[in-house]
Amino acid sequence: MRTDTIQVVSVNAESGQATIIGMPRDLHDAPFSDGSPMWSLYPNGYTEYDADFCVEFACLNTIYTDIELNHPELYPDAVASGSSPGIEAVRDAAEGITGLTIPYFALIDMQGAVDLIDALGGLDVTVTERVAIAEPDTAAEDVEAWIEVGPQHMDGFTAIMYARSRWDNTDYTRMQRQQQLQEALLQQINPANVVTKFSEIMDAGTQLVRTNIPRSMFSHFITLAAKTRELPVIHIELTPESDTIPTDPLYPDYATIQAFIQSAIHPPVEATPETS
Repeated sequence: MRTDTIQVVSVNAESGQATIIGMPRDLHDAPFSDGSPMWSLYPNGYTEYDADFCVEFACLNTIYTDIELNHPELYPDAVASGSSPGIEAVRDAAEGITGLTIPYFALIDMQGAVDLIDALGGLDVTVTERVAIAEPDTAAEDVEAWIEVGPQHMDGFTAIMYARSRWDNTDYTRMQRQQQLQEALLQQINPANVVTKFSEIMDAGTQLVRTNIPRSMFSHFITLAAKTRELPVIHIELTPESDTIPTDPLYPDYATIQAFIQSAIHPPVEATPETS
C-alpha cells in the first residue's frame, strides 16, 4: 500500500484555528530526528540513494511500504499499541518535515472515506473547475460523468472522485481539492449532526484502517470543531505551485519549511505600543 495522500491537520486547542499541511507524494529527503528509529536507517533523510522504493516521482508515499516490507523491526511495539511499523515511520517523517509533534493519526481507505461522508449527509463544496469522473486517458467526448462548476452537494462517492480524479490535472491540483474537502468536513461537522447521525458515523468509523484517537477524545474534538467552523482554515501546500511557500519536492529546504509552519501556527504577537 502507498499512502498517496498525506496531510497534517493542526488545531489550536484553545481557539480552534485549524491549519492543514499537505505533503506531496514525490517529496524527497524527509528528515528524521535522532530519536526516531528511522534515523538509524536514514540519517541523511529518506533519499533516492538510500531507500529501495524512493524514485523521482514517488518518494514520501513509499515510506509505509518500505518499512512494512523491509524494516518492521524498527517499531517492535507498534502493532501491540494499535499502530503498525509503516504508520509510525510515516508519522516520524511527517514530524521531521513539519517540525511538529503529531500525537494522533488516522489511516483511512477510500471506502471508509465514502462511508464517513455519506454518514454525515454529504458535503457542500464549491467547484471552481470542471472535474471528470474518468480514467486519465479517456477522451473528453467519452467522459460519462462530470462534476460541474459551482456549488455542489456531494455524496461520498462523488467527493472521493472529486479528490482523486487524475483526468487532465496534476498531483498538486488533487492536493488542493483534497484540502478543500477536508475544510468542508471541518465546517460541516457539528455537535447537532454528529448526535443525530451517531450510529452511521460509528459504522463508518469501522472502515478506518487504523487510528490511535481514543473514543474518550471524541466529544472533545467535536466541541473543538465547532470553534474551527468559525475561523478560516489555513492551508499550507509544500508544492511548486504553492502561493505561500513554493517547494521543490526534489530539493526541499526543511529549515525554511519548519520556520514557515511555526510562524503560521504560532504567529508572532505584536507588541502593544506604550502610552505615556
